[in-house]
Amino acid sequence: MKVLYATFAFGVPQNTIPNRALSQWTTTKAIANEASVYTQADIVLLDESVEVRRVEESPGNPPPTLRIARGAAEYARELGVDEIHVLAAEPHRWRALRDQRKAVEELDLDVEVKPANIPNVGWYDKQSSQKRVRSCLNWWPRELILRAMPFSLYKRVAS
Repeated sequence: MKVLYATFAFGVPQNTIPNRALSQWTTTKAIANEASVYTQADIVLLDESVEVRRVEESPGNPPPTLRIARGAAEYARELGVDEIHVLAAEPHRWRALRDQRKAVEELDLDVEVKPANIPNVGWYDKQSSQKRVRSCLNWWPRELILRAMPFSLYKRVAS
């Protein structure tokens, strides 16, 4: 069984609590399963032996979740993986999984998308430069709108 880990950062920069935790879990899981990783600039793997590809992004302009998921799906096709395991902060996990499944569907891949189980670290970090991930009150208004939006409209907003 060939696995790809798709890891979605939660905030900026790389030294926030969520991103350090996501980096650690991604590294541990990738090594244990001899898997490759698709992720963002703010996820820094702790072992150089892990094969990693990163989504293109501009400083100060993190890519939308759907763009990351599409990149992971394309990388999965290239690698011939059987499963994509999604690592994301709990508040972001539902949308990351949905977007990853839609990206796999768009490419008509025979790949199973699964959530990777990771412990809660207290996901919101006041040190993040992204205001929306500093607190629950900042996160949920925007997130609920994105979740409720018809996917055809969401694709336009998130592309």
